Amino acid sequence: MSQTALQVQKLCWSVNGRQILDSISFVLEPGSFTGLAGANGAGKTSLLRCIYRACRPDSGHVLFEGQDVWQLSARENARQMAVVLQEHHGDFGLTVRDVVAMGLIPHRNVMGWESAAEKQQIVEALEQVNLGDKARQSFISLSGGEKQRALIARALVQKPRLLILDEPTNHLDINYQLEMLQLARDSGITVLASIHDLNIAAQFCDRLLVLNHGRLVADDNCRSVFSSGVLEQAFNLHSHVDDHPVTGSPRISFYRAMAV
Repeated sequence: MSQTALQVQKLCWSVNGRQILDSISFVLEPGSFTGLAGANGAGKTSLLRCIYRACRPDSGHVLFEGQDVWQLSARENARQMAVVLQEHHGDFGLTVRDVVAMGLIPHRNVMGWESAAEKQQIVEALEQVNLGDKARQSFISLSGGEKQRALIARALVQKPRLLILDEPTNHLDINYQLEMLQLARDSGITVLASIHDLNIAAQFCDRLLVLNHGRLVADDNCRSVFSSGVLEQAFNLHSHVDDHPVTGSPRISFYRAMAV
């Protein structure tokens, strides 16, 4: 078995001649939780889309456990990789339970029947995200945060070895933000997550990748990244770094230069 979960090698991607991603390379270790940060337009979502095959890179490679993801069938890829996006389009005309059960599709036999064990998986996933009482409710009737939790439950049912999260806590209250990230952290799955709140990222991430204008400018633990100055350049702000008084994790505050 490969000693790396995900390897991105010199990945480049452009749109209409405009370079969006420029020679991105990094490695994720199995079971690690890695954050992805950068200003709006830095290329975070574009990078994730290239990894989960929504966009094909102009050059470079994305290897999962040593295999080029573009050499896998869609079914094989879905067995290995689950994605939770910051936006969800359409109501699917399905119940909450139906949406969560979609995570089983890559593992289904030709008949597509749910086994007793699979039914229990769905129940447990709904309970994990505190939606057990809404299983028969229509998906469209949920709030934005509840929809996000349902999609996280779908990803858990899928049982991937790589979980990609594109600002998954965007619509969640702070208590659910912490709960969902802890759930992902405790799953043992390799996680790559674009996280807007850097201080929340510092509580959960083993490493932080920072993009600036389509280039990878940092790849280190959060404390080192916070102290390096690259975030000041990425966000064009000054910063102050200290420790959270309770968790002990590094904490960063941004501010504009004060007028003299």
